[in-house]
Amino acid sequence: DARIITTIDPDTLSLEGNVVIKTKLLEFWSEKAIYNKRKKSIKLEGSIKVLSKHLDISAQEMEANLLDRTFYITETSFSFMKKNFGNADSIQIYANEKIELLNTSLNSCSIEDPAWKLEAESLTILETGKNAVTKGVSLKIKEIPVLYIPYLRTAVGKEKFSGFLPPSLKQGRDGIDISMPYFFNLSSNYDLTISPRFIEERGSGIAAEFRYLTEASRGNITTSNIFKDKRFSNETNYQGNR
Repeated sequence: DARIITTIDPDTLSLEGNVVIKTKLLEFWSEKAIYNKRKKSIKLEGSIKVLSKHLDISAQEMEANLLDRTFYITETSFSFMKKNFGNADSIQIYANEKIELLNTSLNSCSIEDPAWKLEAESLTILETGKNAVTKGVSLKIKEIPVLYIPYLRTAVGKEKFSGFLPPSLKQGRDGIDISMPYFFNLSSNYDLTISPRFIEERGSGIAAEFRYLTEASRGNITTSNIFKDKRFSNETNYQGNR
């Protein structure tokens, strides 16, 4: 649908003003679109919105090939499942619902002024929609790199899948407190989360949480360790693990 639809030639339509295009995979909104019937292609321009099951995307330009049902979007900002925000040089969406983001940054704070962000060379949401593969990941706090991971695979949404969880970042009396939890889906009724941790005024450490569920009971077991706690050492002269 559009406010003005014009025939350019027998194969080409021009759509302008409040353009809306709906497919089984996606819904598009823009100010202008060109549709070529012979090539089965659509090109959108100007204040584009793209909505899918997981992504809400804003962009200035997009091309779609309806023969192989792929969509290529450049210079984008997006929200993922309305919980994470970011931008990417390009996003490609395939017919099998696999989504690939290139040179992207992601955070769960805001687009305008995030306290932390993950940057990646590529982020691929697999066609199952249940997990994602990320390559060349770096974690930054206020533009300062603090962690690099060449490859990780993680769950999407509420699915239980072994992999990295979103990083935790806090500011407290001990300074910046950051952890990078990894979730092990051991069984349908028990799991384990291991969290490497760094506290600015204390040092590095690790924490673990084991959760279990039986017919008669449920609970969790937690433990944590700081390797050579600097603050505790200054107060007590104790040099070991804590």
